[in-house]
Amino acid sequence: MAYDEDLANRIRELLGAEQGVEEKRMFGGLAFLINGNMSVAASGQGGLLVRVAPDDTNRLLARDHVSAMVMAGRETRGWLRVDADGVRTKRQLQGWVTRGTGYPRNDDPGLLGRPTDTRCGMDKREQLVRRLLKVAGTTYAAEAGIKLNDRPMPLFQLLVLCMLASKPIDATTAMRAAKEVFRAGLGTPKAVLSSDRRTMIGAFGRAHYVRYDESSATRLTDMAERVRDDYSGDLREIAERSEHDVAAAKRMLKKFKGIGETGADIYLREVQDVWPWVRPYFDDRATAAAKRLGLPTQPAKLGALAPLDNSRLAAALVRASLDDDVRRQVAG
Repeated sequence: MAYDEDLANRIRELLGAEQGVEEKRMFGGLAFLINGNMSVAASGQGGLLVRVAPDDTNRLLARDHVSAMVMAGRETRGWLRVDADGVRTKRQLQGWVTRGTGYPRNDDPGLLGRPTDTRCGMDKREQLVRRLLKVAGTTYAAEAGIKLNDRPMPLFQLLVLCMLASKPIDATTAMRAAKEVFRAGLGTPKAVLSSDRRTMIGAFGRAHYVRYDESSATRLTDMAERVRDDYSGDLREIAERSEHDVAAAKRMLKKFKGIGETGADIYLREVQDVWPWVRPYFDDRATAAAKRLGLPTQPAKLGALAPLDNSRLAAALVRASLDDDVRRQVAG
């Protein structure tokens, strides 16, 4: 079911005077973020999703047309679902939008980590996750300049990034190499196969990705051919062919030359908020970092701490596992 575009337009109108508003498609819906914090969303299942103070959850559930938001079979603390009948009028919708946009403002980053945060209804794990997302919550796809959505081009670009990041090389260099490849116009299988080897190697050279430039140029071509021939140029077929089985999807990804266990994990971590059937996806590196930070290691419990940002949380955990400075900033 697609989200209600009329509802999205009504939300957009109410947020017209807000600063720092960003719209983001996720789970078949359209989320509205305020300074990076998800506040409300036109749900892909109809109606509205709204962020509320966890301490207010039980009281608000007593209202008509309101139910708990359920993810991975569990109610998600601090999130509510409001049926379409509960947001029919401007007054009804305004009330929920005001509540949703007001809650993130209460989570002033300068207050995170202080005992007084409990007045906002956040426990220590939620505070930690907010710090983690603020410090290191940029996905690898975003850093590589990929505007990830459920379209053939960004899904192919993510695959290219995963191939480059699978090499024993610094992640920053891999992302820089991906950017140069895309700047060279090699963002689709057709473009790659229409190009020449010199163009590919030139892009790798500009990113100082020189140690693996020859082998990566070969794999880039092989990958483009396989996407074209086996998937008709569209990696969305993975969803259909795998029947939304994550293990099957992972096996399919690993059939691409240059995509092993690490590359497949990166792909699924990054794509999970675009392909909600993948989520929650936290690989061993992410869960090991979660354990070190005192967060749950079970994917469902970990994902519930950032229900609309599992990909960002997974990326942040991986960054924390690789960077002592990130861990120190997050741990306070």
